[in-house]
Amino acid sequence: MKKNLNLILIAAILIVALFFLDALLFYIFHSDSLTFGQAIFSSKSIAEVYSRILMVTGIIIFAIIINGRLNELEFDKKSSESKDGRIIRGHFDYNFLSSLSFQLRTPLNAIIGFSELLKKPDLADDSKEIYLSHINSSSRYLLLLINNLSEISKIESNELEINRVETNVNSIIEELFQVFLARKEEMEKSSVLLMIEKINLSESFTILTDPERFKHVLNNLLENAFHQTEDGKVSLGYIKKDNGFIEFYVKDSGKGFSQQRLESIFERYNKLTDNRNLPFDGALLRLAISKSLVKLLGGDIWAVSKVGEGVTIYFTVPYMEVEKPEVKPVVTITASSATKDWSDHKILIAEDVDSNFICLREVLRPTKVEILWAKNGKEALAMVKSNPGIDLILMDILMPEMDGYEASKEIKKIRPELNIIAQTAYTIEDGTNNENKKNFSGYLIKPIWAPQLMTALDKFLT
Repeated sequence: MKKNLNLILIAAILIVALFFLDALLFYIFHSDSLTFGQAIFSSKSIAEVYSRILMVTGIIIFAIIINGRLNELEFDKKSSESKDGRIIRGHFDYNFLSSLSFQLRTPLNAIIGFSELLKKPDLADDSKEIYLSHINSSSRYLLLLINNLSEISKIESNELEINRVETNVNSIIEELFQVFLARKEEMEKSSVLLMIEKINLSESFTILTDPERFKHVLNNLLENAFHQTEDGKVSLGYIKKDNGFIEFYVKDSGKGFSQQRLESIFERYNKLTDNRNLPFDGALLRLAISKSLVKLLGGDIWAVSKVGEGVTIYFTVPYMEVEKPEVKPVVTITASSATKDWSDHKILIAEDVDSNFICLREVLRPTKVEILWAKNGKEALAMVKSNPGIDLILMDILMPEMDGYEASKEIKKIRPELNIIAQTAYTIEDGTNNENKKNFSGYLIKPIWAPQLMTALDKFLT
């Protein structure tokens, strides 16, 4: 509209200018018989005004039409560019999701395939052990992939929050050491030596950082190191630097990377599928996510490698030490630990999915603990009222009729001392406010592995 008004104004000025020009020319040719004023107001000049108005009106109409057409072309161009952008982005998404589908299908194929083989009636014990080992390792790989995708979603949507709390560095390293000692067998890497190298700090060495993200980075780097190493060793260590940071490293003796490859290993995941010939790489996904997490923790990450000499990946986190008294290191309970005797205890499991309850029940069966089952929050609340002997509750969060948050809140009104452990598919910080958190003594993230469950229960029942 503004452009059209400008055109009309220009046209009006043009009419006046042409009128005076025409009158001036008329006066020049007839200056012997009339004055300039008479030339302006002569019938000839007035007639010229009408002709000029008609001419300029045509010009205005033509200009408006052309201007409108140019606007349409500009809009079409922008629309086309936007559409092309969506097509390109859609192409990347398609490549990523297509490759991701392959990554998901690989462990699922093993899980489903070996599960079917376990149904064979004449299955030998050694074959059963092999099949279960493959199911277990494929399940863990699938879980790691899903965890990484969850982090991608939060990172890309800027919803990932860093929660800095007191974090025992050595405790996390020891926990991961125990996990990967067991995982070596699953990954068929029993010949690979796993070593911890750390400076001489107290067992209670504590810093302020986000323990979940810190652990996720270390887990990804260790996972990557074992996948790169067929024989030799994987080392994990750290050292306090003088620049206010702690430098961690994970070193392997695998095949290593070329310099060209090294420059791209931390690229964001959506750049990994720019080339149709380059498939979605689980290792690159782990490293790309680790880079994003380290940046959010306030540090930096880089790698040193030569072909045939392995890879060393370094990352830093700010050195914000918290003074803690000396304590004995926590002993990690594994599946091989002695079976607990909880025959004098009673546990309530609030879980609406039958298969999840059955799995928990079977894991706990050797402990001889008495188990009650509530299929929703209302049933859990009623059972607590009618069973004062309940020692602990495993509370699912998402349940029908009354969810775990509301049920825990009501239960705490009746028995404020009762320990409630949340079991959920989400990390406790996802959508959980402090009011809800205070009702839980702990939480377990699904899928819940037997050692995790036993460790959590042992803390409250022993």
